Amino acid sequence: MAEPTLIALLLAGGLFSATPAHAGTSVAPPPALAVQSPPRLTAVPGSPVLYGPHEPYTLFVYRGRYYSFHRGSWFLAAGPGNSWKVIATDRVPDAVLAVPAAYYKIPPSPSTTH
Repeated sequence: MAEPTLIALLLAGGLFSATPAHAGTSVAPPPALAVQSPPRLTAVPGSPVLYGPHEPYTLFVYRGRYYSFHRGSWFLAAGPGNSWKVIATDRVPDAVLAVPAAYYKIPPSPSTTH
């Protein structure tokens, strides 16, 4: 195989890989493989967001979707039995980002919220 063809194939493979790589950033593993059953939830006062105070990780529920902030990354699950997927901070609803730090297991830094 000619060197230019090999380079083109390697570049194309990198462009179409399933996991995008960003220089100088890393994504933490999700907080758990899945929320196995509906957790006990409590309302965040003055907010439409619910949270799981008895879960071992930060868990918020908003409009039926599960959100977690874990080791510097935001995750989303469609509900119990669904696995977590990493999401960008700009995809986290404002209502979830507005939850006071007291409701997090480990509060986020200001750069990961509004």
